[in-house]
Amino acid sequence: MKQPFITQIAQSPLEGWPSSVLHTDKFTLVGTSDGHIVQYSDTLQLQTSIPVSRAPIEHISQISSNYVVLAGGEVTVYDETFDELEKLPFKDILALDVKHGKQPSLAIATKYTLIVYTYWDHLEMTAQHKFAEKLVAVKFVADGVIAASNTSFYRVNENDESTTKLDVPSSGFSILTKNVSILDSSQGIILSRGSSKLLYSKKLGPKRMTFTGDAQAIVEPFIIAKTGNHIHAYDIQRNKHWFTQKVDKLLLVATYDREIVTVSKTSISKFVLKPDKEIINSISDIQSAIDLISQMNYQEKHLKLRQLQVQLATDLFKRGDISSAMDKFIEFCACPLEVIELYPRYISQRDISISNEDELDKKSVELLTYFLSDCRRKISKLINAPENKLPYKNGSLTLDLFTDSNHSIDEIRTAVDTTLFKCYTLINPGLIGSLIRVDNHCDPQLVVTTLKKAHAVDELIDFYFKRGLHEEALHMLSDTSTDQVVKYLQRLKNDNLNLIMKYASPAIDKEEGYGIQIFINSPYSDEFDRYTVMKYLEKHDTLERMFLEYIVYELHEKATIFHTKLALLYLEKLQPDPDDLVYKKMYKFLQIGNYDKRNVLSKFPSSDSPSLILLKSFILSGMGLHKQVLDIQVNSLKKPALAIQYIREHNTQELFLELLSLLQRNNDKDSTLRLLSSTTTSTPISAVLDLMPSFKVHDLENYLTKSIRIQQKQKRIVQLEKNLLDVERVSTALDLMQKENQKVNVDQSTMCEICGRRIGGSVLLWDAGEQHVRHFGCKKPTKNNKLNILSMTDYDDEKDLVVS
Repeated sequence: MKQPFITQIAQSPLEGWPSSVLHTDKFTLVGTSDGHIVQYSDTLQLQTSIPVSRAPIEHISQISSNYVVLAGGEVTVYDETFDELEKLPFKDILALDVKHGKQPSLAIATKYTLIVYTYWDHLEMTAQHKFAEKLVAVKFVADGVIAASNTSFYRVNENDESTTKLDVPSSGFSILTKNVSILDSSQGIILSRGSSKLLYSKKLGPKRMTFTGDAQAIVEPFIIAKTGNHIHAYDIQRNKHWFTQKVDKLLLVATYDREIVTVSKTSISKFVLKPDKEIINSISDIQSAIDLISQMNYQEKHLKLRQLQVQLATDLFKRGDISSAMDKFIEFCACPLEVIELYPRYISQRDISISNEDELDKKSVELLTYFLSDCRRKISKLINAPENKLPYKNGSLTLDLFTDSNHSIDEIRTAVDTTLFKCYTLINPGLIGSLIRVDNHCDPQLVVTTLKKAHAVDELIDFYFKRGLHEEALHMLSDTSTDQVVKYLQRLKNDNLNLIMKYASPAIDKEEGYGIQIFINSPYSDEFDRYTVMKYLEKHDTLERMFLEYIVYELHEKATIFHTKLALLYLEKLQPDPDDLVYKKMYKFLQIGNYDKRNVLSKFPSSDSPSLILLKSFILSGMGLHKQVLDIQVNSLKKPALAIQYIREHNTQELFLELLSLLQRNNDKDSTLRLLSSTTTSTPISAVLDLMPSFKVHDLENYLTKSIRIQQKQKRIVQLEKNLLDVERVSTALDLMQKENQKVNVDQSTMCEICGRRIGGSVLLWDAGEQHVRHFGCKKPTKNNKLNILSMTDYDDEKDLVVS
C-alpha cells in the first residue's frame, strides 16, 4: 500500500562502490569498498573523496565532532578533516556503536569480547565483558548495551555492568546468519535476525513482529526496512505496512531525524518524512489513523486523536452500535450538540412530543442520559477549576473540548440540561425532580409547559424557585393554598423582600401568625432589611413588637431607632401593675435598651403610681440626671435603701453628699448611718461632718475609722507611684550615660576596620554593634579593598549606625 508519506528532496550519482553510509544534519558520508570516504553536501552535491584505508569501509559513526571508522577489522578515530587521531589496538573487530550525548561512548565487539570506551578528547577504556559465543552486533540502548551473538542476545547493564541473557524465544534465532540488527525505539528494542524479528521491553517482555525485510532504522513511529529494490515503513506497535518507496539496485539505508538516505549501486537519494499531522490527515480510514497517531508524539496529537475517536464513534452510532459509540463519546468528551443531533427529532428538536412516525428507543435514550450526565459533571468541575482546565488522560480537559470553539458554554449547558430533561420525561419521570431541584440551565418555557401538562406542581414549584422565577411560583400558589405561599416565602432572601411583603399581606390579613413564620421564623429573616420590615409591620402592632423584640434580644440589634420604637410600643400597652407582662418587659428594657431617652421620657405617662415613677427613674438615670433619681427614690418612693444602692452603683462625691443632704433633711438617722457604714467614699471627713451637726462622735465611729483607713491607703498608693517613677528616672539616666560613654579617639593612625586604610580626614561612622570606627562608605569589604560608593539605598540601610 502506498501513501503520500515521504517526499524525495535530492538525488546525485554515486562515486565508487558503496560499503557503508553515515547521514547527519549537515552532510552525508559514504564509505567505499576501496577505502575512500566520499562526502556529500546537504543537497547531495559531491564535495570531496578522501582515502583512509586500503580495506573496505565497513562502518562510519560520528563521535563528538570526530569520526569513528571500522575498516579491515580495525577501528580508527579521525578528526573533521579525516586526519588520524588514534587507532584502537585490536584486530578482527566485528561491530561497533556510538552513544551520543554529553559524554559520548564507544562499544566495539571482537570475537568474544565487548569493550566499552568513554570519549573525552581521546578514547579511554572503561569496561570489558567476555562472552562464550562469537559476537556479531552491538548497540547502545537507554540503560546499557545490547550485544548479539550467533544464537542469543545479551544486555550489559550500565549501572552495575552485569550481563544478562535476554529471555527471547529461541525459535527463529538459532540460524547462523550475519543478517542481525538491533534498533532502539521508544516502545522497546527491536531485535532482528534474518526473517525473525521481535520487540523486547522490560515490562512486556518479547513480542513477535511480522514486518517484511531487513530492519534498517527507526523514524518514530516507523520501522524502516529494506527488501531488494524497495524501502518500506511499518509502525512499531502493530507492524502495519504504511508505504513503499522503490529504489533501483538498493544497497544501503541511513536516517537522521525524519530524513532517509538511500544508496544504490549508481546513485544516492534523500527523502524526507512528512509532518505527523499531515500524514494523519492523508489517511482515509479512521481506525488506521487512530492506530498510527497513538504511536506518535507531536504537540496537537491528543486533540487530533480525540477528533478521530469522535468521528469513529459517530460512525459506530450510525451503524447501530450505540453503546460502543457512547463509551467513546464519554471517554473523548465529544461536543454534546453533535451527539444530540444524531438522535431523532423528539430529542434533537425543541418539541418533546413523539409523532406516529417516531418510535421511542428507550435503550438509546438511556445511553444518552449517561452521556449528558457525564458532560454536566465535567463542565461543572471545569467552570470551578483554575483557568478552566483539569488534567485528563495524557492531556488537559478544557471547556473548548465541549464547545468545539463553535458554541458558547452557556449554549452547551442549556442544550445538555434541556435534553436531559427531555430524556427523563420520556423514559424516567421520577428523575425530573433530581434535575430541576439543583442548578440547571433547562429551557424554562419547555419545562413549564411539560410540567403543567403532567400536573407536576411540586416539580414546577422547585423549578421556578431554582431559576429565580419567584413571581410566577407565588402567583400559581396563591390560587391554591396560603400555607404553600408562606412556605415558599420562607425560602426567599432579602433581595426578594419586596416580593415577600407583597405576597405576605394577604396571608397576614387572614392570620397574623403567618407574619411570625415569614419575618421571624424564616431561615433568612436575620438578613432582612430591618427598617423596611419594621415600617411594613406598623399596621400590625403585635407583629411589629414581636419583630423588634426578635431583632433586639435575639439578633442583638444596637440601632437606636429600633430600641426607641420598641420602648414606645411598650408605653402604649403599659399598665401600672408590676405583675403585668408588658410592665416586666419595660422594667428590664428601660435599664438596658439603647433608646432615645428624651423621646421616650416625653411620651411617658404622667402618674402618681409608684411603679410608673420607678420606671421613669430608669429613664432619668440613663440621661445622667442622678440627683432627680435620688430625689424620686427618697421622697417619692420613700425607699432610701434603693437610693443607697444607687449610690454604690454611681458613686461620686457630689452624689454622695446629695444623698446625705436628702437624708438629713428627712431626719432619717438610720439611713444616714447605713449610707456611711456601707459606702466607700473619698469625700473629705470635714465635708461630711458639716452636714451632720446633730450626730455624736460615738455614732460616727465606724465611718470615721473606715475613712481614715481609706485615706491612708490612698496616701500609700501615691507614695508607691512616686518611688516607681524615681526608679525609672535612675534607670533612664544610666542608659543615657552608657550610650554617651561609647566613643573612640580618632587620630592619623586610626585604620578603617573594613578597607584597612587610614581614616584621616574622611567622613566616618561609629559602629556601635562592632565597637569600631570605619569609613562612611565602607558598607562591606571588597576583593580589592577599595572604598565602595555609597548609594541612597545603602544610606537608608545605615540606620543602625551612629555618626560620632
